[in-house]
Parts: sequence; structure tokens; C-alpha cells
Amino acid sequence: MKRIIQSGSVPGVEERLRALFIRGLNGDAVAYRSFLDDLTGHLRGFLRKRIYYLQDYIEDVVQEILLAVHNTPHLSPRRTVDRLGTWDRTL
Repeated sequence: MKRIIQSGSVPGVEERLRALFIRGLNGDAVAYRSFLDDLTGHLRGFLRKRIYYLQDYIEDVVQEILLAVHNTPHLSPRRTVDRLGTWDRTL
């Protein structure tokens, strides 16, 4: 299945998030904070479109995802980085 990407492409966002995440894993606290901030904005926009009928729960879902992303690197950093670009599209 081939995805059609418009300008402001998701792969560009994914690459930025991935780069920030990797820098964060390597101890760059500023990059990790930027990763979380950027991811939060991306998730809110994504979820508002995807689960528009549950607007009251979007912030709860965002927080749960952020917790999962934050806790996952301690288990398997490489797997988290590899899957960062795909997990949000499976929601």
C-alpha cells in the first residue's frame, strides 16, 4: 500500500523527531525536551483529526503516548528509534 504525502510531509516530521530522539538518548536534554514538545504538537493535531468524536479525551491519550515513548527507551532504544515513524500511524 503506497501512501500519498502532501507538502509539509510526515516523513520530514519523522526525521526531525527521530534525530531529536536519538540526540536525547545520547544525553542531550535540550534535544529530548524539543522532541517531547514537537511530538506533543504532532500528536494533538493527529489525534484531533483521527478521533474527533472523542475531543474530551485527546489530552489524556497524548499524555499516555508520551509516557509510553518516555519509558520505552529503557527497554529497547534501537527498537524505539526504528519504530518511531510508524507507531503513530497505527493509532
